[in-house]
Amino acid sequence: MLKANNLFQRPWLLFAGAITIVYLANCFTPLRLTTDSIRYFELAERLQGIWPANLPVRNDIFPYGYVILLVMLTHLHIPISFAICLINCIYLGGAAYFSARIFAPVVKPLYLLIFIILNWIIIKLAVLPLSEMQFLFFTMGACWYFQKYCLSKKTGPLILSAVFCMMGIFTRTAGVALLAALLISFLLVIRRQIVEWIRGPRIVFIIGLVILVSALTGLFISRAFLDYIAFFTNPFKSDPLSFIVTNIQRHMVDWAEIFINIPFSKTGKYLPEQIARIVYIILGIFFLILLIRLLFNKNTTVSIIAKVYLPIYLLLIFSWPYFEARFWAPILPLVGGIVLQYKTIATPLFKKLFSAYAFYYLLAGLIALGFYTQLSFNKRELSQKQEEGQFRHEYEKHFFGINSPDSLIEQKAMYMLDKYDR
Repeated sequence: MLKANNLFQRPWLLFAGAITIVYLANCFTPLRLTTDSIRYFELAERLQGIWPANLPVRNDIFPYGYVILLVMLTHLHIPISFAICLINCIYLGGAAYFSARIFAPVVKPLYLLIFIILNWIIIKLAVLPLSEMQFLFFTMGACWYFQKYCLSKKTGPLILSAVFCMMGIFTRTAGVALLAALLISFLLVIRRQIVEWIRGPRIVFIIGLVILVSALTGLFISRAFLDYIAFFTNPFKSDPLSFIVTNIQRHMVDWAEIFINIPFSKTGKYLPEQIARIVYIILGIFFLILLIRLLFNKNTTVSIIAKVYLPIYLLLIFSWPYFEARFWAPILPLVGGIVLQYKTIATPLFKKLFSAYAFYYLLAGLIALGFYTQLSFNKRELSQKQEEGQFRHEYEKHFFGINSPDSLIEQKAMYMLDKYDR
């Protein structure tokens, strides 16, 4: 005889299972190109020394973590798009597992899983040759193992947290935010020991301080880090006030996209752009305030690493001079685990409103899943709608042999499709 709780959970388990099957079905999508995915493939070929001499070379600062994965996949005798999507799903499953462990037993794992896999940006990223899923996996792994260290005080989880963090930095330079959060959290956890070290033999404290300062100095003076920082400093130097105002407004829109669960670009059919932008900004501010309030509420269960990492990452992205909702994907599970604890501050009316919002969120997620699944099995639609039709001419030539003037064909994109979409 099943318990009442199990009877309630079973439909959600079947629901999550059905969504998982659809995710796996999307592994059979043709290769989906984006500007950044072309850059990753180019780096992979240049690393192997096989980049065509007749194509221009772009100097990129992407870390090589995801590039090496592409290099390995190019040597497998299976369609690379299938392999990429399958690995993305594996990464997503691992990240969801780590997230569930981070918030257990306060947040039901099924609810958190559904929040994650029915978010439109996660659905989109699962079928793209981009590093986000890999970075998400390493980020959540680092957070979970650090939390495990806090609970057990054993060095094993701490070492694993450091390994996952380093792999995250090797995947995305934004991983330095995670490194900073881990260092700050670690210092907070061992603050009493630090006081004892200071009071004890000075040589131990001095050696430890020298090692820490040397490691941080090596990171901060590295060419990759300096090039990364230049993305912030160059726009800021030219017009600081405009940079700050523009960044906050535009990032508030892409921040709101993960909660509204509809990309801002899709609202043009229903609302004038300016009105839609105002709505997104207002809702973005609301959810940011809600997150911050829950993050530091004494009745909410949040690990120290999440309390440190989320403000650092929020500050990083709100300062970043490029604007896409996918930049929020690495913290989406942490955000979901905190927002799902809304009952700790909710009034009866707010609980009812949140239930209505949850229904809307699920519905919007299912529509997004249906949209991206349709593109996986409809080449005509994929040609016209992938990246808002940016590569329509290349897809039409590749799929249907429809020739367009050379001036309309992006040669790198054409090369990638002809070589890897098979």
